[in-house]
Amino acid sequence: MDIRVTSADEEENTFDTNWNDLPPEVKTRCIQKMENADRLHLRQTSKTEKYLVDVEGIGLEKKKRGDQKVENLVEKDEDAAGEYCPIYGESDDDDDKDEPDFKVRNHESLYTEMKKKIREAQELLEMRPGICQILLQKYKWSVAFLMEKFYDNPDRGAFLTAVNVDPSEHLHAVVGECQICFEEQELTGLACEHRYCWDCLREYMIDKIFDGQSEIKCIGLECPLVFEEEKIGSIVIDPEVMSCYHRLLVQKYVQNDAFMKSCPDLSCENTIQVLNPSIRHVKCNCGYSFCFSCGNDSHEPISCRYLDKWLLKGPEDQSSVWILTNTKKCPRCNAPIEKNGGCMHMTCHSKDCRYEFCWLCMRDWRAHANCNDFQRTNDAAREAMINKTIADRDRYKFYHDRYAGHMQSLKLEKPLRAKFDEQMKEIEEDGDRDLRDFQYIYVAIDALSASRRTLMHSYVFAFFLEENYSAIIFKSNQADLNDATENLSKVLEEFVNSESVGFAEDSKKEIMHKSQYVEQRRKALIEHCIEGDDNDDWVFNE
Repeated sequence: MDIRVTSADEEENTFDTNWNDLPPEVKTRCIQKMENADRLHLRQTSKTEKYLVDVEGIGLEKKKRGDQKVENLVEKDEDAAGEYCPIYGESDDDDDKDEPDFKVRNHESLYTEMKKKIREAQELLEMRPGICQILLQKYKWSVAFLMEKFYDNPDRGAFLTAVNVDPSEHLHAVVGECQICFEEQELTGLACEHRYCWDCLREYMIDKIFDGQSEIKCIGLECPLVFEEEKIGSIVIDPEVMSCYHRLLVQKYVQNDAFMKSCPDLSCENTIQVLNPSIRHVKCNCGYSFCFSCGNDSHEPISCRYLDKWLLKGPEDQSSVWILTNTKKCPRCNAPIEKNGGCMHMTCHSKDCRYEFCWLCMRDWRAHANCNDFQRTNDAAREAMINKTIADRDRYKFYHDRYAGHMQSLKLEKPLRAKFDEQMKEIEEDGDRDLRDFQYIYVAIDALSASRRTLMHSYVFAFFLEENYSAIIFKSNQADLNDATENLSKVLEEFVNSESVGFAEDSKKEIMHKSQYVEQRRKALIEHCIEGDDNDDWVFNE
């Protein structure tokens, strides 16, 4: 494998060796030219490569918490100035400017990026674009990974066969009997020589596309060859179906990139690309906020792990309380028994036990007496367990009621935006006011929704949190945010429900002030949680 590195004075150095034998300074310069996904793949190969990517830098960032700015571990590549960098976001000559944590990508930009990678692979492999596309799909759209595997295999034909590709030219159309419809028609196919008529192939491909398959194989029985995009386009013809096919390609492209995820909103086709793997909470241009890590709705300040535990906790807690209060253990084998009839004469159904006892006093049925006389038992452990379980249930109910309450308010406040939209249409029709004068209402509605969502999940955070000094500060921040949110909700509802919304100028200053204060308190709570996490201030109950 020949690796060529051109220095600043245009002197070309050629290394006839493999990657592991390269000196570190040459590896570093190679990494500078790699894309983010390739760097991530390289980073996982060995400790040396991890050190080069992380410490020598090139792409990964170290983001400091709080109000501190993102500090790059190394300087940016000067050749990339003025272009979008997948690591650093939009380029900017102002080094003091905070870099964005994520970027919203649309279908067109991603498809263009795919085509660019196909051209890169085509220049290196000197093969048709369709073959390069299939190869990139096999190797997670990493040109570097593809080239590494390609050069590791001395037999080019065997390499292509292993990934179901035949570089031979497509078969010329001939007239014959189609093996599907059995009619005499013009037939076409791949290098495998399985030929079918255009109509049958078209119907087959459309079915595959509508089934969500972006990799369409030959119809031939157990034939592994894959159709190239150009061949699919020449057969399908329908632009709407091909548009659907291109969207499938983009979806698979996004799924293969650890730094990209599609917006969970089914009506949105945007993709979020994070610039740092530690980024969790992102917001799409459509307004949908979600956690990049788990895909759920944005749930700051609670972590994904504890949110999962919370969502599973309710049914378990209720079940454990029911079992303890509605069942008893067999006095002999301790198997749980539920009373299913009126009779107090119980028989354990365990085949190895079959003990008969009284449901009320739990003594042997054949010898027990004085069942109506109270006698203090020594089963203090069971009573303590029941008391603790009931206390835990009450504690869970306390936090769940507040969690559910803010969730309900979030849903009930959603119509505020729709109602205000209708009012804005009326004002626009009248033509008396500039709609830009009312943008602060939309800002306030967004601030209210964000604070509701944060408050909702802050009670999950508080449920698992053990008491300490930092927890006291957290609860103080939580109380401040709760009060500020309710104040904003009240004035917003009064404003939107007012019949003279177009003339309520005296409310503008109050709404703007309250919405800004809500956002300040929300950020203060989240930043305190992040700071406590960094400093190991939090202790959570499992």
